[in-house]
Amino acid sequence: MLRNLASSGPIERRSARRIVVVDDDPVLRAILRGYLEDAGYRVTEAADGENLIDALPRLAPALVLLDVKLPGTDGFELLRSIRARSSLPVIMVTSRSEARARVEGLELGADDYVTKPFNARELVARVRNVLSRVAERRGAGALARRSRRRAIDRARSGTPSRSAYASAAGAGAAAVALPGPGRSACRTVVAAANQAATNTLPATSRPTRQGDIAGPFPRSA
Repeated sequence: MLRNLASSGPIERRSARRIVVVDDDPVLRAILRGYLEDAGYRVTEAADGENLIDALPRLAPALVLLDVKLPGTDGFELLRSIRARSSLPVIMVTSRSEARARVEGLELGADDYVTKPFNARELVARVRNVLSRVAERRGAGALARRSRRRAIDRARSGTPSRSAYASAAGAGAAAVALPGPGRSACRTVVAAANQAATNTLPATSRPTRQGDIAGPFPRSA
């Protein structure tokens, strides 16, 4: 049964400060609530998994602390249900003797685990670390998506990337930099650079004179 959960209400945006604590031990829940609230988090308690999955979209928590041994549906089944729907961060809470349970939880997609008995301050530190890693992943993912969108937009508009401009301009600049006697020998290089620039640059940016890229060259003797 969930505490601090209204029977109905709008779906919230994910709260970076809300933690759902799922444990059938009321004393432990109270201790965790105190430490988490002191750290600035908002806490919703649950004594079991009843209605938890349906409530999560409305609660929109940043993270779930999930005990393995729960009445009714156990923590593993709840974790499977959560992972089937979202990547919501989950820290599993297990007893010290349940080595296989810890491994199973991680294989099912838990982000971390703590063993009972545990230090509440350590648990709060683990919560912070998991949320920090999640924020970094989301930031990197958002940057990658923006880069892909820009690349797609350039491809659709036919606009070349900066590297294409740089390659064409660099070829012309290299030809101009050659000393006097070598200039007559590099006319082919200059022509190739001009052709590359003409093929690469948009119509509005194409040079109309050879001198726009490579400059005039005197006839060789």
